[in-house]
Amino acid sequence: MPVSRYWAAIKRYKWPILILVVLGTLAGVTATRFVTPLYEARAALWIGGGSAGVEDGDRGTVRAVEMLAPTDYLELMTSFAVVDRVVERLHLYVSPKLPSDSTALVGFRPTPAVRTGPFVLKTDATGNAYVLTNADGVVLDKGAVGDSIGRSLGFRWAPRPGSLGPNRKIDFSVASPRQVAVGLVGSLVPSAVPEKSNFIRLSLTGPDGPWAVRILNIWLEELVATASEVKRRNLTALAEILDQQKNIASVQLKKSEAALQSFRVRAITEPTDGPASATDPLFSDYFGQRVELDRAQSERESLSRLLAESPQGPGLVTGLYGLPSVLEAVPELKAALSDLSSAQAKLATMRQVYTDEYKGVRDAVVQVNALQQQTIPQLARTAVDRLTRRQSELGRRVAGQQQNLRNIPTRSIEEARLRREMGIAENLYSALESRDQAVKLAWQSATPDVNVLDRAATSQLPSKNRAPFIILFAFAGSLLLGSAIAIGADRLDHRFRYPEQATADLGLEILGAIPTMKKGEEFTSPEEASQIIEAFRTIRMQVSNACHGARPMVLTVTSPGMGDGKTTVASNLALSFVEAGHRTLLIDGDTRLGTLHSVFGITRRPGLLDYLLGMATTDEILRPSSTHKNLTVLPSGIRRHHGPELLASPELPKLLAQVRERYDVILVDSPPLGAGIDPFALSVATGNVLVVLRTGSTDRHMAEAKLQLLERLPTRVLGAVLNDIHADGMYRHYSYLGGYYTTEEEEALPARIPVAR
Repeated sequence: MPVSRYWAAIKRYKWPILILVVLGTLAGVTATRFVTPLYEARAALWIGGGSAGVEDGDRGTVRAVEMLAPTDYLELMTSFAVVDRVVERLHLYVSPKLPSDSTALVGFRPTPAVRTGPFVLKTDATGNAYVLTNADGVVLDKGAVGDSIGRSLGFRWAPRPGSLGPNRKIDFSVASPRQVAVGLVGSLVPSAVPEKSNFIRLSLTGPDGPWAVRILNIWLEELVATASEVKRRNLTALAEILDQQKNIASVQLKKSEAALQSFRVRAITEPTDGPASATDPLFSDYFGQRVELDRAQSERESLSRLLAESPQGPGLVTGLYGLPSVLEAVPELKAALSDLSSAQAKLATMRQVYTDEYKGVRDAVVQVNALQQQTIPQLARTAVDRLTRRQSELGRRVAGQQQNLRNIPTRSIEEARLRREMGIAENLYSALESRDQAVKLAWQSATPDVNVLDRAATSQLPSKNRAPFIILFAFAGSLLLGSAIAIGADRLDHRFRYPEQATADLGLEILGAIPTMKKGEEFTSPEEASQIIEAFRTIRMQVSNACHGARPMVLTVTSPGMGDGKTTVASNLALSFVEAGHRTLLIDGDTRLGTLHSVFGITRRPGLLDYLLGMATTDEILRPSSTHKNLTVLPSGIRRHHGPELLASPELPKLLAQVRERYDVILVDSPPLGAGIDPFALSVATGNVLVVLRTGSTDRHMAEAKLQLLERLPTRVLGAVLNDIHADGMYRHYSYLGGYYTTEEEEALPARIPVAR
């Protein structure tokens, strides 16, 4: 189906489409009254870096716990630990229908088992009694103002006596705080956080612009407050872990000091070593290796014993803090303990904000368990193997020098070992003490790592106003619907309307097209008359070519139904042949309703049927035209019921045979194809048929059926003449150039061309 046909269908049904578009647009405008525009509040956060008061390069027994990443701050902001505070602070769980009733609901608080839905509170004429109902009017609670209202419904609400006023009606709705929190989280739209970016932009949409701004600003305040609490909790947890580690290190330092002091007391009465022995290089080398051997043996035995008692878990971790020399000897184990302390502090902090189902909490638990049960035990066993190998190596070295240094007293070696252990314990305790002081100082000056960069401001224009879209959608939808209905109606229309319906559907060749002619009116301009004249000239030429120059040209002009204009075409085509100099005979074969006698101003009798009945001769029925030279008209004659049978009798071919020598063209105006056998009998007699199709009137289905009957008869369908066309749209190529008509300098054009319907 070509686009031009779509456009033609839309133009034909333009008024119904216009009415539908107007109604649809009005419906869209009406629908916008029920659509609330949405306002958007925007804000920006800045996420600061840094640690809990300790430099990144300071990796003591425990490292400083890093603060949350920007994406983690989004999780914190949408957590119920923050959102529930916003809901509670703004009382979002209760909504009055009228803003003036909000003061009466200031003290309203819900319980965890609150009943949600719309409610109505009414007071009596004195203002001292109330009745609480639901939206359907069912009484839920009643009593005196001042008592608790709706306690059985989960309300915590006790207005002061007389505060509600007399004859007051308060419509309000109650929602679960958690449901409100979920709704808030759904309305918050964070922007994507680029990698290594410290900025987060947030937007909150709602039907009330100032209210959305207030909610977002309070939300940001609660986020900053919660982040500050989280940081303090983090530092507190870290300080508690450092206190435990420092206590263990303090006990170990005291043991080392006590052991050295006890050794000095025992060895004070023994003779000291000579100067030579103390300054001998062999003595110094042996002494140092012997001290390292004893220390390695002691560390290995202590670590092996600890692994045997606590292979993994918290017991092993606590025991390792009691072996500072082992931690100094194995830096990897010391770093793992530092990681474990940081992970434990982070886990303790997160559990105060999130539940165990939160992904960050689950990841922290996995990290702590992995360090306690896998990493640290594996490093401890590796340290035992390392100390065992070192002990064996030192043992071989000491055995090689032992023969030369047998006289060196063992108390010097023991004293050096004890001093070394005490020094290690002092260093560990000092590091923990310094770290503990730094954490406590950071706790005193703790500030959140998140700050509000841009607070939300009130927007005067809505960010999402769907009213224009609804109106546009209603307009476009009604236009498309109207066009679709028009195209559908066009597809279902059984009347002839388009040229391709004659060629493709009916299989007829188009011999010409006649513009619309106004019945009984003279042409107002030469151009209008010229269009009609040129149309019939074209049909005359096409008919002559279709008849292959036969003389005379004999054909029947018919149409599928009444009102298609076959008489107009036949009479004007006859005049066109006359103007071309052809002797033309125009026969009114429509013995039922023929009107050619009226068109040319002659009497109907005697006529065709009179001749076929033998009531008139040939010369009596032939009426030469007084106004058109070379034109002869044969009227229909007397009316008879058996007229169709007479047309099918042998008398008609005899008549045509008699007049063939007199005329160059014989045209027969027959009844419509749907009238009976008349047109078929006339078509067989003439041998040629010209079919007239009227746009917007001819029934295509009936035309197709009647043309199938013609195909079975010994006659030839020359083609179709399209009648009553408008020279635009799909018929624009069937019109003729304006302003290019012929003129007659001496004689004017006929004032009127015969027109019949």
